[in-house]
Amino acid sequence: MEISFIAEKCIGCGYCFRVCPHECHVMKNGKHEFNRERCIRCGLCTKECHAQALEVVGKSMSVAEVMEVVLKDRPFYQTSGGGMTISGGELMAQLEFSKALLRAAKKDKNQYRP
Repeated sequence: MEISFIAEKCIGCGYCFRVCPHECHVMKNGKHEFNRERCIRCGLCTKECHAQALEVVGKSMSVAEVMEVVLKDRPFYQTSGGGMTISGGELMAQLEFSKALLRAAKKDKNQYRP
């Protein structure tokens, strides 16, 4: 999970400043600055941002949770000859998770071979 901040949407209301436990949001020279290094991704600021300048994006998932989503498309894979693609970021940044996901996909393929 990450916190997305789009400065152009910020209306400068200051609600996020008040709720952030680590003071990640400050106003400098009339502009809202977001200090990502201090952020613990609690999401409290996003709940107070009525302009939607701040929002939670992404989520953490286990291998089993990802496989549950992937396997909903099993009929498509079986009829098209396609399969799962790992994308959306640098594969090597999550190497162990990617390997575990590929192992789970291979195990499933071997169990349910038509």
